[in-house]
Amino acid sequence: MEKIDAKILEMMMSRLCHEFVGPVGAVANGIELIQETDGAIAAEAVGMVDISAKELTARIKFYRVAYGVSGITSNNLAELRGLSISFVGGEGTVLRWPMPPMAPKLEEGEGKLVINMIALAKGALSRGGEVCVDIVADSLSVSAVGESVGLSDDLVSAITSDVNLDLLNPRNVHGFWATLLAKNVGRKLRYDVIGSKEIRISA
Repeated sequence: MEKIDAKILEMMMSRLCHEFVGPVGAVANGIELIQETDGAIAAEAVGMVDISAKELTARIKFYRVAYGVSGITSNNLAELRGLSISFVGGEGTVLRWPMPPMAPKLEEGEGKLVINMIALAKGALSRGGEVCVDIVADSLSVSAVGESVGLSDDLVSAITSDVNLDLLNPRNVHGFWATLLAKNVGRKLRYDVIGSKEIRISA
């Protein structure tokens, strides 16, 4: 894999912090509300803390594979699917990933690539929808289907071309990262618009 300089790492860390700050803030607000109130409001706050804590845990586990060293050897489809269900679910978005009786074998690094493709597809759904995963022997495909679907031009550029590193930022750096992962396993990322309600990321 190409050498990643400090600037790229800093942008990826900024994105990671952005992914965590929402649920962390919700947990903190819920705890503060519990301390200040009682009765039904406190019970509601406990529920908010529980939901946000589960969301945070799901994101940490997901990005541990997506960005961490352990992701290179994470090729068990059932485990990857479980991580993705917890990560994608919520806010009107669901994961569609049927498991065939004879699941194809992923090569080293391909599971990590799929996880990053799922993150990109989820990010394409601003109003919720479906993230659909289809894995066969020679093709990895993740689609986003919804009423409002699509990625920004700079993110598409980071996915599909040799983007100028000076144009990378915390909003599109994960597209560049996914492109590097694809190259590392001998694949090339594609971004296709399928009608007005679907986009597909494939490798």
